[in-house]
Amino acid sequence: MKKYWAVFKVNLMRQYEHRFDNLFWFFCGLLPAFVNYVTWVAVYGDKKEINGFQQTDLLTYFLVMAILWYIIGGTVSKYLGSSIKDGGISAFIVKPIHPILRYIFIEQGWKLGSLILIAPIFIVLLIVFNLKIPITSIEQLLFLLVSMILGATIFSLWDMIIGMCAFFIQNVDPISRLNRILFMLLSGQVFPVVLMPAWMAGINNLLFYRYTFAFSADIIFTPDEINLPFMFGMQALWVILIIIIFKLLYKFGIKKYEAYGA
Repeated sequence: MKKYWAVFKVNLMRQYEHRFDNLFWFFCGLLPAFVNYVTWVAVYGDKKEINGFQQTDLLTYFLVMAILWYIIGGTVSKYLGSSIKDGGISAFIVKPIHPILRYIFIEQGWKLGSLILIAPIFIVLLIVFNLKIPITSIEQLLFLLVSMILGATIFSLWDMIIGMCAFFIQNVDPISRLNRILFMLLSGQVFPVVLMPAWMAGINNLLFYRYTFAFSADIIFTPDEINLPFMFGMQALWVILIIIIFKLLYKFGIKKYEAYGA
C-alpha cells in the first residue's frame, strides 16, 4: 500500500505546480452548471416546487454537483487507453505496483489537490449567493460520506474498464464519450434525478449511473424522498459487480497485451 500512497502524494504535490490551470478548469466547470440552472429556472416557471425539489435549491444543487465531480468523478479512461496503445503500461507490468490501479491513485491525487484549491471559491460563492447546503444531522453526513466513497469506487473502476477496452479495440474515445454522456444524463449532472418521469426513474434506479453523483446529491437535498436501504444495497451490489468485471477484463486484457507484445 505504501507504493500507492507514494503515487498519490507525488500527484497531489504536482497540482500545486499547476494552480492556475486547476482554477481555470473549475470555472469552466461552473459554466455548464450555470447554464443548467438558468434552463431549469425557465422550466419551473411560476412553480415553487417539482417532486419535492424547490426552485431555490437549484443553484446550490449545481454548485454541489461541480464539487462532487472532484470527489466522485475524474478522467482516467482516456489516459489509460492511450497508455495501453502506446505501450506505456509495459514499464509497470513487472513492477510491484498494479499497472492499472496506479492510475486511480494518480487521479485521486489530482482530485484532492484540485479540491483544496477550489474549496475557498466554493465557500465564497455560497456566501455571496446566500446559499445553504441542507445537511442537518451527523447521520445525514455519515450517509453522505459512505455514498461518496462507494460512488467514487463505482465511477473510478468503471472508467478504468472503459480505458481497458483499449486491450481489444483501437480507439476507446467513442466509448469514453458515450459513457460521459450517459453519466451526464443519468447521474444527475444535467438535472436532478427526482425530476425524471416515473418510468425513466424506475429504470435508472437499476443502473449504476444512479449511484454515483445522484445518490450523494439526493442524500443532501431530498433525503426523505429516497429509500436509503435499497439505494445503499444497490450501490454495494454494483461495487461488487464492477470489481468482478474489472478483474475479468484485466485478466484477459493483460494476457492479450503480453502475447501481442511478445
